[in-house]
Amino acid sequence: MFLDGLVYGYSEAIGGGNTDGFGFDYEGLVWTIWIMNTVITLIIFLNLLVSIMGDTFDRIQETLENNKYKELCCIMSENEHLFPRGLIFGDAKYIIIIEEEKAEETEENWEGKMKLLKNFMEKSAEAQTKLIQKSF
Repeated sequence: MFLDGLVYGYSEAIGGGNTDGFGFDYEGLVWTIWIMNTVITLIIFLNLLVSIMGDTFDRIQETLENNKYKELCCIMSENEHLFPRGLIFGDAKYIIIIEEEKAEETEENWEGKMKLLKNFMEKSAEAQTKLIQKSF
């Protein structure tokens, strides 16, 4: 009986919506529980969606300026043949270097603000511990 309830709850969560087997015993209670199950599942999934979209938006906003400059450099590189350097720079001896810079604490995979906050708190705790040990 309990396992059947779990299977039915899972079926509802993924959009099963089967109400054929409800019968007529306790019909009002069964429909109330079904509606509550549907609403709660919908709220949980929408909160999950908002969380994922917010995390993605934060990740994109963190790299927005760097990506903008990278795209501008790519456009300049693609269209370099349109502007002859000899006419623009004359006899000046310039070296133009374009490199991609990375921040000190960036990692290959972005793990969100919580990890950065955790690292900051750990470093602060270590600094406080050293300060306390130094005072004794």
